[in-house]
Formats: sequence, structure tokens, C-alpha cells
Amino acid sequence: MHDARRCVSVAKRPSSFGYLTLLVVCLGPACAPPEAGAPAGLPVALVADAGADVTIGLDESVTLDGGASGGVAPYSFAWTPAAGLSDAAIAQPVASPSETTTYQLSVTDAGGATATDDVTVTVAASVPPIADAGEDVTAVDEDGDGSETVTLDGSGSRDPGGTIASYRWLFGDEEIAVGVSPTVSFGLGTRVITLEVTDDDGEIDTDEVRVMINSLTNQSPIAEAGANQSVVDADEDGEAQVVLNGSGSNDPDGTILAYRWFEDGVVIATGVTPTVVLGVGTHTIRLEVTDDAAATATDVVVVTVTPPPNTPPTADAGDDVRVIDEDEDTEDVTLDGSGSSDPDGTIATYRWIENAVEIATGVTPTVAFAVGTHTVTLEVTDDKGAVGADTVVIEVTGPLAAHAGADQAVPINDPAGTGSVTLDGSATGGTGVYTFRWFHKGSEVAQGPNPTIDLPMGTNAVELKVVDDRGAPEESDTVEVTVWVPSQAAGSLPARSSCATLSTGCTTGDPTAKIDVFPLPIILPTQVVSYKDQEVVIRINDFVVATVPDKIVVQGAGGPELIQLQGVVINDDGDAFAWSQDGIVFSTQQDPQIVFQPGRHIIDLKVVEIRIPGVSEVTVHKQITLIVNLDPAEVCADAGDAVFIDPGNSTTLSGLGTTGGDGNYSYSWTPAASLDDPDIAEPIATPSVTTDYELTVTDGKGKSDVSRVTVVVNP
Repeated sequence: MHDARRCVSVAKRPSSFGYLTLLVVCLGPACAPPEAGAPAGLPVALVADAGADVTIGLDESVTLDGGASGGVAPYSFAWTPAAGLSDAAIAQPVASPSETTTYQLSVTDAGGATATDDVTVTVAASVPPIADAGEDVTAVDEDGDGSETVTLDGSGSRDPGGTIASYRWLFGDEEIAVGVSPTVSFGLGTRVITLEVTDDDGEIDTDEVRVMINSLTNQSPIAEAGANQSVVDADEDGEAQVVLNGSGSNDPDGTILAYRWFEDGVVIATGVTPTVVLGVGTHTIRLEVTDDAAATATDVVVVTVTPPPNTPPTADAGDDVRVIDEDEDTEDVTLDGSGSSDPDGTIATYRWIENAVEIATGVTPTVAFAVGTHTVTLEVTDDKGAVGADTVVIEVTGPLAAHAGADQAVPINDPAGTGSVTLDGSATGGTGVYTFRWFHKGSEVAQGPNPTIDLPMGTNAVELKVVDDRGAPEESDTVEVTVWVPSQAAGSLPARSSCATLSTGCTTGDPTAKIDVFPLPIILPTQVVSYKDQEVVIRINDFVVATVPDKIVVQGAGGPELIQLQGVVINDDGDAFAWSQDGIVFSTQQDPQIVFQPGRHIIDLKVVEIRIPGVSEVTVHKQITLIVNLDPAEVCADAGDAVFIDPGNSTTLSGLGTTGGDGNYSYSWTPAASLDDPDIAEPIATPSVTTDYELTVTDGKGKSDVSRVTVVVNP
């Protein structure tokens, strides 16, 4: 196929054949000068050109003739399918399909615009020949004898399925030559010569070539049909008026006498800028100009008439809906698409869709919905096929139900022995507008779904009552909240209180048993300390300090334990008690009952004795270690009991009481200055003053724990 973008000049001259038409052809973009009067800077739409359809034989290849125009250069190309192509990313790949294939060319310009075009390569077992009469020929009568000899060229012809048997060159019905490349003498003017080729199967194909013989003195005119146009059929009557523009045409050595505009070989207008009426679609219009020497030239313009753009309809699925299904079956709901509209037409159909399934049609259908949340899409289509969509949520709830949340366990966080808990209330069903009230032991203690309240030590039943905005019915649910003392991480010890600790006892079994051991506070000048049979009595102005077991181990069935703590005071009762962990007082009773989590607890007992109100008082601290249902896999370090020595003497410390873990222990004692070896289980200690030793025990799996022991150097 010839390039439809060539420029053509035509002139009529007399000859022995009568009047001949002289055709001058200029190929490529160089023959198309800028259009006169075209507005500067207007964008030209990107156009993809995949070339003409082609037929090939089996096992044959063909080069696809892709290209692009308009838009913003440079262009990028992509052919699909890529199979069978030499390179799917170039304009002219070689295609070798095994069967008939339609290839799509997608062109993208530098501005990101895209355009596509298709070409079909037909693969046939028996394929007719393909005639190629060569490029149009323009020659000049150099000797002025009224004729010129030219060589025709049919060498581009081929037969995909065999060989070409004969070549015939025809002017009209008259054979003027045979052979692939005959030499023929033509008179002045333009002639359309037909090449007819016949293959070895007797199949025939033809192609045309224009031969233009110009006189020595005349130059052909240049036709310019103007830029391609796109026009909108604004009144939607199926056609539009278009002004054609041939004003860019010119004659370099004369004047243009005639302008004729053709479509499909029929003259549709004359003149430089005629107005024509064209129907919706694409029109290829050819301009033919004739100069004062009867020479002609042609150019082509493509005019596209499109219908006006359609504005899609606006779908309105109505407000979200909440209904109560009291019988817990299904509930009928009337959907409402009456708010939908189409600004430039009418809505033709209404479709209601849930989970990709059409559940109803029409403007206001009634649909039965089960309990649950349903997202329904309304899809409306207008009279031009455009679609709009909107969604509505239909919530079908069951009867009202209260939910007090999961049971909770919280630590104490108040000297009064209470713990703070944030309740987790919710409700389902009903109208969705709820009022929450919380009750403890029959009294209302809070409102709202998530209040924070303080509860006493132990297990507490908290009731939630809920009503919706109908006021009735009232539904309730109960949650249990356990308030306990939290455990401390293994391997950690709190800082010493204002006095040291004397470890002199440990019990297993009954955690409520009283063990009379005595703490050792910091020695003050006013204190008198006496020793008798490893018992220590510390007196401060005849006040004997508090006593509690130094270490309690409770190993039960697991889980939290209710433990009776006992504060024992010798020779006095004490005026105030404070039990704390990590600086938080959890009880001010002398002998409280406390729920403890499994794990390790370092507990401090503070006792205050008021000697003279407003004048003097005595404060004593005692620390104990409480082990509750400790995991056997965890290490429990034991630095042994407190030891009393005279100045200059030594004692052997012992970490052999350590339990838990994998039993493969390593030991580290601090401070190391007064020890013979700080990295063994039983080092010899020779302190010069009363010293707290801290033992860190680590097992073979890296688990560790810390314990302390005091060596008291007697005065």
C-alpha cells in the first residue's frame, strides 16, 4: 500500500493517447509545509497507525508498518501480543505468526498521551500474489519533444505461496508493457498505470502507480488540505458543518486556478475554504489543486465528527438504614434510588447489587435482609449507556443485648488496697443508641461504656445494665474483676529501704504461719542492740521494732493465692502500718489478706510508733521476699540467712539454696572486695563493717535471679 500522506501535483497534457494526466508525487513529511494561518501552539491529537492489513503464507514473515503522528514527540511503541514479533517495543517489528493474528499498536507520547490502532496479519495456506507497482514516478521532458521515457518497477511484487508467473502493465484496458521493469515512453501529463501480476496458481493481484511527465518550463502546484480536524455534533442531529481549508496551497511559478475536494472519489466541494456537512464518523477528504499550466497536486485531510460527550448519571442510593429484627428472621427494607439523576438525559435502568449479585431492580424495590450489615450498590444506566453508582449500608440488628466484656485481673494501686480497672462495655442490637450503667454490690458506680473505677482487693462482680433510646427493654451482663498484688520480674530487686534487712527465716507450706524474726535497721546513736542465741532485739527508747517472716514460699496448684501477711511487734503494738511493693502502698492493716499473682514479690513493711505526739516518733522498715507458685523453669536465687560475726572474723556465704532453672548455675557476688572468690557458690567473706552482699545466679539457659544477705559485724 502507498503512503496516504504523500503530496501530489497533477497537470493535463495532450498526447497520442488523448489528454494525459501528469502526476507529480512527493513522499514523506518534507512535502507538507506548515499550514498557512494555522493557530500557533494548538495541540494536535496523538494518532497511532498500525499500517495496512496484510496476508502472508505459512512460515513467512512480514515487517509491520507502525507509526504515529500528532501529540508530543518522541514516541514509545508497544505491540501486543508480543509472541511472534522480533521486538514488541519498536515501530516496525518483524512478525512471524503461525496463524492469523490481530496485533494492537499502543503509542505513548512524551506528554503521557496514548493512542492505539490494529493491524491483522492473515496466514493463508494458499496466498494470492502481492502486486507492488513501485513508487509514483515524476519525470521532466528534458528535450521538449513532448514525451519522456521512464522505467516502471514491479520488483517489489511477491507471492507468499509460490512464484509470480507474469507481469502486465496496463493503461486503462490497454496493455502497454510486460515484465518486471519495462521501459515505457509517456507523453506529458499524469497517467495511472496498473500492474497486474499472476502467480503459478493462476491467482492475480494488481497495484497502481502514477506516472507524471512535466514540461521543462512548468513547476507543479503544492496542495495543502489543512490540519486534521475533530468536530463535535453539538445539536446531536448526526452531522456537523465543517470548514475545509486549502489556503496553504501554492504554485511556485504561477497561480492555482481550481480547488476540488473529493471523498470516495466524489467531488463534495470546490473553492479554497468551502463549508461542507459531514455525518458522524471519520472522513478522508482529498484536495486537488490545478495551476494555470493545468498541472495538479493533491493532499489529504482527515475530519472526524464525534457526538457530544455524555455526562454520566449520578446515582443516589439514599440514606443508610438501621432496622431491628425482633423475631430474628429477616426484615423487609424499601430501598430508595429516587434521588438519582442524569444531567443530560434520562436514567434507563436501576440495579441493586450486593456481593456482585443483583438483588433487585427499579427505583424503590423492597428487599428482605437477614440480620447483619449489608453494603448494597445502586447502579444506574442512562439512555446513552453511561453508568453511575452509589452505595447504601443496610444494618439489620437483632434484639438488644448487653456485653460487660471479658473478666479482668488488675493490680492494686492505692494505699487503701484498691485497684483501678477500665471496664469494657458494649451492646448489640436494638436501635444502636445506648445508655450504660454499672453496678457493684447493688450500687451504681459508673456510667458509659468504658468507665474507670476503683475496686477492693479480691474478686468483684460488676453488673452492666443497658437500654437503647426506646427506654425498654433493659438488658444486663456481669463481669468479674480480680484485684491483686502483681509479681516482680525475676532477677530484679528494689532499692534498699531506709534500713538493712536481716534474713533469718524461711517457711514452706502454711503461708500464714508466724515466724518471729527481727529486722535490723540502720544503727543510730540512740539505739541499743543486744544479741542472744542468734535472735536480735532492737530497742529504740524501749520500743521493739516490727517483725515479719523474712521469706515466704508458697507453692500450690498454680495461679493467684490469697495470703495472710502478719506484722508482729515485740513489746508494743505500733501506731501505723504500711505494706508496699515498688513504692505503692497496697494495705495499711497490720495483718492484711492479699491476693498475689504467681511470681516474685519484694514487700516492704513500714511501722510507725508515735512516742510523743507532735514531738517524736520511731519508724522501722522490714523487707520480705514472697515467692508465689514460681515456674520451676525460672531461677530462684537464695543467698542464705543473715550472719553475725565479731570484728576481724570471717564467715562462709552460701548460694546453694538456689532452686529452679536447669540447675547448671554460675554465681556472682558483690561487693567483691571482702570476698576470697566472688564467682563461686560459697565464698569466704571477711567484712570490716556490716555489709549487704548481693548474689546473681544464672543458669545454663541464661535465666537469672538476684538475692541478698547481710553479714553483721558486731560492735
